[in-house]
Amino acid sequence: MQLKVRIIFRLVELNLLPEFIKLKLVRSIWSVGKDFKIGKNSFIFSNNVFIGHNVTIGDNVIIRANEVKIGNDTFIYKDTSITATVKVHIGDECVIAENVIVGGGQRNDSSFSMGKRVHVYPFCYLNTTRPLILEDGVGIGGGTYIFTHGSWQDAYEGFPFVYAPVTIKKNAWLPWRVFVMPGVTIGEEATI
Repeated sequence: MQLKVRIIFRLVELNLLPEFIKLKLVRSIWSVGKDFKIGKNSFIFSNNVFIGHNVTIGDNVIIRANEVKIGNDTFIYKDTSITATVKVHIGDECVIAENVIVGGGQRNDSSFSMGKRVHVYPFCYLNTTRPLILEDGVGIGGGTYIFTHGSWQDAYEGFPFVYAPVTIKKNAWLPWRVFVMPGVTIGEEATI
């Protein structure tokens, strides 16, 4: 299976094939719904991919995880990178704007989950060293940084050293340029 996936990605990467043939190749290895569009130089590196109906992935998008699920009516804009070790789950009617980075130090519990109708605006950095969960209806304003790990000074001298998941509950809103530290849970319908 890995060799077949690599060969197909190489053909797609070269952009030598017509769009309908690219989509046919993609459908031969992934579970993909109707009206799926994937832009130039965009790749999903995973052995388990499930993509719903009416999903658009813009140009220069990279998604990496053991399991990738993208719900119906979801749009991922150009120049975005999404990486997690275990899973990347993106719900229905979600939008991830351009120039968003989801990733960080990859550990065996690294994961990224978005509920339904979640919007992440441009220039965000969402760290997935530990699980990051964005529940239904969450809005993440542009330039927001969310970290699931944090340390700088020497932990042997008593300075904090934190690795912990972050959860943002239903309908919470983080306007532009918010910084969220590891281990934080933001409650339902909170405005930060």
